[in-house]
Amino acid sequence: FKLTAFKDKLQQLIDNMGEDFMSLDEIMGAFGYKDKKSFRENYITPALVEGIIERKYPDNLYHPHQKFRLTLHLH
Repeated sequence: FKLTAFKDKLQQLIDNMGEDFMSLDEIMGAFGYKDKKSFRENYITPALVEGIIERKYPDNLYHPHQKFRLTLHLH
């Protein structure tokens, strides 16, 4: 069950993100999600680990203008 739920979350992320870089707030807004910590743990971090999304500033994880987009191989 956990694997299915994990795949469902990643698919939701793919479905809600466009080709352009989006801020965490923009992505959360597309989901209707309000809890930033939970969203990061349940969606953003797993998607980064799986290579589904990438950071705009990969060398600076806490860049004040950090954004994310789907990786090129998913477009």
